[in-house]
Amino acid sequence: MRIRHIRFFLTVAAFLVISSVGRAEDFTKNYGLKFNSGIGFYYVTNGVPIPLTWVKHKEDQAKESDIVRIPTDVQFYSYGLDFSVGDITGPKPPHILGYGLSIVDTNGVVQGRWAARFVPVAGYDQKVYRIMFEGPYDDLCSDKLQYQFWEFVFPGDDAFLFHFATPKFVEEQEKRAEEAHALISQALSNKDKAYNGMFSRPGATFTDGVTPFQIHFSSYDEKMGKVDGYVSGFPEAGESVAFDGQLVGGSQLTLTQRGGGFVWDLQLSGGKNLIGTYPNGLLTSQVEIMLEDAPTN
Repeated sequence: MRIRHIRFFLTVAAFLVISSVGRAEDFTKNYGLKFNSGIGFYYVTNGVPIPLTWVKHKEDQAKESDIVRIPTDVQFYSYGLDFSVGDITGPKPPHILGYGLSIVDTNGVVQGRWAARFVPVAGYDQKVYRIMFEGPYDDLCSDKLQYQFWEFVFPGDDAFLFHFATPKFVEEQEKRAEEAHALISQALSNKDKAYNGMFSRPGATFTDGVTPFQIHFSSYDEKMGKVDGYVSGFPEAGESVAFDGQLVGGSQLTLTQRGGGFVWDLQLSGGKNLIGTYPNGLLTSQVEIMLEDAPTN
């Protein structure tokens, strides 16, 4: 009798497994999605395709606004792009050379590069592929990995940046935002202090192309996020230059030279420094302000 019970249990278990597999999602299914923005890559939430239009270059500093917050049940598609034949970019699907997933960890270091699978979906007026990512994708969805963002990487040096908006992540983001806002507000409120900064030209080394300067915040309206002050020793603007600034979202600061000229878009990085870019003709230089250094009088 016991053996019969065991056999019955195993038969039921096998049936449940087979049934579960049978109900697994069919990645080739046409869900009637409307790719109204035309050729390109999309992410889909609640049945609505949203075009991915802002590719980030790997050499650029990632800003909060560059990272797309997505739910864990998001889907990825390409529309109007033909990956049906192999060429110099690599083999035909399911794996396309150069496309995949990378992670930027909490220290800002890129970790790994895992393949992306392109599964053709029939029934559209253009070529459509469902895109699935290999590697630790499920761990990213479930908060098992801590990271700054993950990248949908392309051949070359471009990528789309994402983070899954899990409850834990939202809670941590709110906490970090409060800490960042407190740190920046304290620095902007130090009216009688000057903070050290560095201006780095493209290709700069520790001994060449790096110029120190000091920045002084003379007034700050915390409610409106407005700040003004001056920079001394900035090589592109003479001995001293006045600026107006705006704090956005608690951790992003834009400084604009009063009367025109340079614009710095800065973001708190690593909880310590404001880091951003400065366009100078065809080149983009980096600006860094050390908020946690001891201010100088």
